[in-house]
Amino acid sequence: MTTNVEEIVAAIRGGKGLPWSDEKVYEQKEHFFPATWRAKWPEGTPLAPYLRSAEAGSPARRDVTRREIFNAAEKVATPEDALDLYVLMCGWGAGFQGLTSYRCQRPLSDPGITTKLFDSYQAIRGGADPVDVYRDLQSGGFKIKYFGPAFFTKWIYFLGYELPDTTHPKPLILDSRVATTLGWKSWGWTPEEYRQYLCLAAEVAERLGVEPHVVEHALYALRGDVVIDEPEAGLRSIVVNGVPEEVRTQLERQAAAHGRTFEDYVLKVLIDATEQPSR
Repeated sequence: MTTNVEEIVAAIRGGKGLPWSDEKVYEQKEHFFPATWRAKWPEGTPLAPYLRSAEAGSPARRDVTRREIFNAAEKVATPEDALDLYVLMCGWGAGFQGLTSYRCQRPLSDPGITTKLFDSYQAIRGGADPVDVYRDLQSGGFKIKYFGPAFFTKWIYFLGYELPDTTHPKPLILDSRVATTLGWKSWGWTPEEYRQYLCLAAEVAERLGVEPHVVEHALYALRGDVVIDEPEAGLRSIVVNGVPEEVRTQLERQAAAHGRTFEDYVLKVLIDATEQPSR
């Protein structure tokens, strides 16, 4: 588990095609299908206003950029606006990936989601420490069932990154890809670990002369293919049984090519399948 600024700086500088421009990060574009979201919207949860015009079965895709989500965050005035922002954020974060979109749609079954999203929005916009809001989303008053850190850090990021606050570190996205690149455990980060990540990214950004979210996106873009430090023993493990011989042989070859153990590589493949936001 690395907290070494020099190692992270070197890894990012050594990456090819990484987004060095702040503007390129803002322009990062993904797409989703509003009609699919509407079709899978759970009964009992008020439909997000944005989806009301989506026609059933329509193949129309919706492109969305980071910049557009930031602009939408500026206009939130009601709980319904917060729900609209959630859809836009998840559309960007999960894209058209079926399993990942499903993970975004599951929290909609929480009867308090609209209120909790708006309350957390007001907390961040009112100057609350992003780490305190992280804590409340993870296990406190803002907790939404099935809404995990990989996505609620996106929520915190879009709510608070552009606020002119020098008191707290800028909130950033932390998901399994970023964590894997750092050699951190791939899920279940504590609020203290989230704060450590934010401070680390801020220091790396200062060294590189870029904005903190450029560091976040660079770590994501490395996709764990460059692991800066190996995870602590026991933090990530999996037992793989019953795999057909031909499949196992192919996976073992791929694991060797990536310099990983068979079990660790299979775990990475599974993480990629469930944490495959297009973002």
